[in-house]
Amino acid sequence: MFEFSGQILDCDGHLYMEPDVMAEIVGEAGGGWIIDYLREYVGSDADLAARDQARVDTWTIKGISALGSFSPRDRVDVFYTMGNHRWRCDKPQGHGSLDLKHALAQSCDVFYYSVGDRAGLDVIAEMARRFGYGAPTGLDLGREIPGIIPDSKTITPESGSARAHAINAAIGQGEINVTPLQQAVAYAAVANGGDIVLPQIVLRIEAPDGKVIREFQPQILRKLGLKDSSLAAVRAGLDAVVNEPGGTAWRSRLQDVHMAGKTGTAQVMKLGKQQKLDPTTQAYFSRDHAWFAAFAPAADPEVVVVVLNEHGGWGAEAAAPAAAKVVSAYFKIKREETPPPAVAPPLATSSVVQ
Repeated sequence: MFEFSGQILDCDGHLYMEPDVMAEIVGEAGGGWIIDYLREYVGSDADLAARDQARVDTWTIKGISALGSFSPRDRVDVFYTMGNHRWRCDKPQGHGSLDLKHALAQSCDVFYYSVGDRAGLDVIAEMARRFGYGAPTGLDLGREIPGIIPDSKTITPESGSARAHAINAAIGQGEINVTPLQQAVAYAAVANGGDIVLPQIVLRIEAPDGKVIREFQPQILRKLGLKDSSLAAVRAGLDAVVNEPGGTAWRSRLQDVHMAGKTGTAQVMKLGKQQKLDPTTQAYFSRDHAWFAAFAPAADPEVVVVVLNEHGGWGAEAAAPAAAKVVSAYFKIKREETPPPAVAPPLATSSVVQ
């Protein structure tokens, strides 16, 4: 949970593995592979948020692709063709002609294939870096990994053409890797109008008697330098994701808080045959990562929540409901801690009888 001042209000990470899956790995793969996995992914909660990285299919890549080359009013048709291959979305009949808002709401990959092809890999990379991807956020605990944002200088011919990389990058796939903390910083920038803020763990340092020794003030690292209308268009799409029928997080909308956000379902690398795992175990570790990133209230945001459920499956099912519960709990606690407004004493009245 991330406040717009940059304060990290809560950071929680849980490693969960089904016992039969663990037994299968240790029994058949000798355990060495899982030890490497644990070393990579386990740490303190705040450290985990800054170090854990995963492919990401959310607005943060889809949206910035459009910001680099697209007008919010531009529309894209249902199919996309490159060479001899023709793509459609996971919806069999396609989504039809869509603008930016509805492409975000329905998470239409085909829209962003066209955006990526039009923008090119380097434009997508430049916009992503403006939002803080591909570099440490500056968290005061250190030990951050930068993630990966590919561009024309980092890709190799063996991995595919720059055009193919751009189309992949436009939906957050391919070589892109980001951390949950980078997601929180980027979403905060969209919600607050374009400020990249420094994430901070410590609010203040106090002496035993309560005297404040040092207070850590919010720090704006830089401005995105984007048009207000462009960011407003993205916010409208994120609002529609949650609050309009057909949005991918429609089922996670809240009655008491108007939340905006984006689901993500990120493909992962499949395990090699050398692991010799049974199909059930291998299917688990090949399952997609589920993302949901949100801010609330949508019209006047004050908090960002990012959920990454590794190998959880679809973002709409395995991440959005958890984020909605966190947002709901935050505002419930806030209401309980806010003192009721003072009640003015009744006005004195008098009557005169003649």
